[in-house]
Amino acid sequence: MELRRARKETYGQIHNLYMEAFPPAEQAPFWVLIRRAEQKRTDLWNLYEGDAWFGMAYVLHLGNLAYIYYLAIDGAQRSKGYGTRALDALKRQYKGCHIFLSLETADDTADNFRQREERHAFYARAGFEDMPNKVREGRMVFSMMGTGSSVRAKEYRQLVDHAFGSAYRRKMELGFVD
Repeated sequence: MELRRARKETYGQIHNLYMEAFPPAEQAPFWVLIRRAEQKRTDLWNLYEGDAWFGMAYVLHLGNLAYIYYLAIDGAQRSKGYGTRALDALKRQYKGCHIFLSLETADDTADNFRQREERHAFYARAGFEDMPNKVREGRMVFSMMGTGSSVRAKEYRQLVDHAFGSAYRRKMELGFVD
């Protein structure tokens, strides 16, 4: 399993997976993601097994924090262990960092409650623990899981500001829920 930095010739493939894997309410504008990656303010990875592409990861990284903002496995390759191997590769890439992610809260009234539970269990099996924080990203509120101690609101704000800028953070309403 290998992480390879995304290049222009793979943006279309990444875009297609991004649009398929994430609901519109959870999508940041794709051009913003690409621009920030090209500015080296974020990390956009292609996931490969040998020469076979199987997914993408988008990571916000600053100091000892690494926020897995998006992780998606190609639909035809899901449930084959690629997600676990991708997380292992990301842990190696960001060794020594506090790695965290956000995911839909396990709300038993949600239409996709079972999927949310399965996603939570998947990350728990991969070594991620529940964090006490919740984060707002636009109209959505997410639970957080990570490796190590919890992330403070100030650290999250600095990380997001580094990646996207404070104006974007405010416009998109990115921040901790009190």
